Amino acid sequence: MPHRDPERLRQIERTAAELFGRSGYYATSLQSLADAVGLTKAGLLHYVGSKDNLLTLVMRDVYDADAMAKLGADGNDQPVGTVSLPGYLRDIVAQNAERPHLVRLFTMLNTETLNPDHPARQYFQDRERLLEHLADNPCWRIPEGVDVHATLNAAMMAMDGIQIKWLREPDRDLVAMWKQIEPALFPETIWGPID
Repeated sequence: MPHRDPERLRQIERTAAELFGRSGYYATSLQSLADAVGLTKAGLLHYVGSKDNLLTLVMRDVYDADAMAKLGADGNDQPVGTVSLPGYLRDIVAQNAERPHLVRLFTMLNTETLNPDHPARQYFQDRERLLEHLADNPCWRIPEGVDVHATLNAAMMAMDGIQIKWLREPDRDLVAMWKQIEPALFPETIWGPID
């Protein structure tokens, strides 16, 4: 198999994330992406195989990588009962505030996958299973009687909604918006202070 420069692949993934986030998956052509990274279309395909595969790479290696790195490669690298779920989610929101083009990409793809033939549909279905797996992680410090699955599900839906509002009103502070709803999701009388 021919050599593929890992740094070049990361450049392709980052550029694809920007273009997909700006124009959507369908409206971004492989040729426009190849032009943006200074490759021929054949050269681009040498790195990514296909446009569908590129989309998977972008979501896995660009969008999800940082969030998963906070817990370790598979989310099981943290000691039992040591990670604050509200604190983890606050960190994700802060991270997303620094990468609006990726939040836009995620949001646009999530909407586009209402089409059952969209190539990212499987990613979003797999992501639901990943969230279930994440909820089962023993690393969370969870108050007695709290259903972590329901709490994480509600928090992720709230995060999606706030991010859509933020994308419409980019002058707003995403972190401040999130902090306004934290008391409803994680009341201090149950969770204690968020760390």
